[in-house]
Amino acid sequence: MNRFRQWHALIVLVLGCAFVACSSETGTKSDETAGASDTPATAQSAGGPASLPPANYAGFIDSITCAGISGWQWNSSNSAEKPNIDVFVDNQLVGTAATNLPRTDLKDLTKNTNPEYGFSLPMPPEFKDGKTHVVSAKVSGASQEVKVWQSIKPSFTCSG
Repeated sequence: MNRFRQWHALIVLVLGCAFVACSSETGTKSDETAGASDTPATAQSAGGPASLPPANYAGFIDSITCAGISGWQWNSSNSAEKPNIDVFVDNQLVGTAATNLPRTDLKDLTKNTNPEYGFSLPMPPEFKDGKTHVVSAKVSGASQEVKVWQSIKPSFTCSG
């Protein structure tokens, strides 16, 4: 019999990124599944097709300067999704940025030859007042925080 009897999936989360490994009891693929992706969205389980997994966002704010705020965000469960990012300064929404800028540094992570998951927002002039301010962000319409990369400070001070 040249069919999968049952799928087993192992999902490993490393720094917010999912890696999926699939296998079957028989270890052989049927003609219907040959060439198909072995992801949770297309894998067959003993009970039927698997449902799409929930969003699994990964990304960071990786630059906060007097010129602007930028970073990247990616949904490993749906790499076609380009989430918008709500950017806050001192807990005040200052803008929403699209994740559509090229980020070639993400090719290996996303397994995408043209990863356009970057975002950028100019620094609003009202925060160039010589005072210290704090940046935060989240995925628009979701509770997922976009964290500030560990090697930079979430605060900034800019003058006019």
